[in-house]
Order: sequence, then structure tokens, then C-alpha cells
Amino acid sequence: MIVNENTSVSSDIEAFNWVTDHLIKQDVQSKDNTGGCLYRGPDGTACAVGCLISDKDYVGSFETTCADDDHIIEAVSSSNPNWKITPTQHHMLLVLQYVHDNHTPYTWQYDFDSLRMVLFPDGKNYDIGLVTKRIGGSVITRDVKQFVSEAVSLASQMRKSEV
Repeated sequence: MIVNENTSVSSDIEAFNWVTDHLIKQDVQSKDNTGGCLYRGPDGTACAVGCLISDKDYVGSFETTCADDDHIIEAVSSSNPNWKITPTQHHMLLVLQYVHDNHTPYTWQYDFDSLRMVLFPDGKNYDIGLVTKRIGGSVITRDVKQFVSEAVSLASQMRKSEV
């Protein structure tokens, strides 16, 4: 489920859903035989950011670069021309990539549901201002690992308060 000339995303929630649906269906990390994460892996696998890069925009040398590399963001932008990627959207991609790289597929559904609750409080708009208020401090400059941990914890608290 990789974006192509006929399918691309045009909003934050579409991108989030595209990535999470792709990873849940894939049910395996996109990795090489040494355990290193890959944008495009064996058996058609793709990581969180890799599934947003079309075949025409993918370059094999991407495999040696991090998801915050300008060339990667340019490829995602080119593959999804109707989606504007700002630092906020870039942060969301890094968060999704972190979950792919560092959490097991067994926990992905819970992790993504938690992130969806925190990042998209109204179900469709990534409200960085509200996220910043809920978690405190600058979300964009915060360490991604710390942000994911805090977001999952916050979602757990939100679930408890709904009961």
C-alpha cells in the first residue's frame, strides 16, 4: 500500500490514516537482514515514511538517510502534491516513523490509537496548539521518543477519564 500516481494523501489525517492502515495490514517492520529499518524492505514492505513515497520518487540511496533528511521530505512532498508538509507535519512523520522503528507490531494498534487521540482531538485536524497545551512545552523540538511516551501516557489518562 504505497502511494502512487493514482493515490496520494492531501491532509494530515489522511496521511496519518494511510500510514497506520498500511503498517497494521503489513504487521511487520520493514527491515533488512541485520535488523536495520528500511524505507522499502523485503517482500514489498515499507516503513511509516516509505509508504508515503511513490515508486517514481523513491531512490535507493534513501536507505542510508534518516527520515528528517530534506531529500526524504522532498520525496514525500512530490509523491503527495496536495499535502503541504510543514514542520508540524514533519514532526508527525517522525513520530510515526519512531513507532515503526522502535515498537513491535503487537503494540502498534494501541500506539496509533493513542497518538490519534492526542494528535487529532476532533478526529480530523492535527491541532499542534492543543497538543502543546496538553503535553506542555514545545512539541516540535521535543525528543520524539519522549513525545511518543508522553502522548501514549496522556491517551491512557484520557481513556480513564472517559470511563
